[in-house]
Amino acid sequence: LVQRLTHRHDPHPALYDAYQQALAGLNDELRMERVLRLFEKRLLQELGYGLVLDHDVESGAALTETALYHYQLERGPVLIEANAGHGLLLHGSSLMSLAGDDLGDERSLRESKRLMRAVLALYLGDKPLKSRDLFRGMTATPGAAVS
Repeated sequence: LVQRLTHRHDPHPALYDAYQQALAGLNDELRMERVLRLFEKRLLQELGYGLVLDHDVESGAALTETALYHYQLERGPVLIEANAGHGLLLHGSSLMSLAGDDLGDERSLRESKRLMRAVLALYLGDKPLKSRDLFRGMTATPGAAVS
């Protein structure tokens, strides 16, 4: 992911600090999903593709935990009542959890994973990553986790 989205010899010290933290965090299988989502978020921020996670991009209003939003790629969240538009359906609480580097509940983890996959696919273009296939081959043992 890092190789595909960064340019050779382009320094990103904050990105590599985040990468080092992610590698250390991957030792904890129970928190692996959270570590990966937060690294993906930091990668996007460092590359200038940071996600809007704190306000509705059409109204400017702060997100509400109980509201549902369509996340429009390259724009941000739009309250469903305000626009029947297209995008990923996400709860305000999940967006707020990702914004605060929390991701402490299953729904926030699940929705953040969908969001990150869609955003990363946009920037990766028509050549998807093969890492899932690689990890599946490496984790062929029973009970092994694949994210």
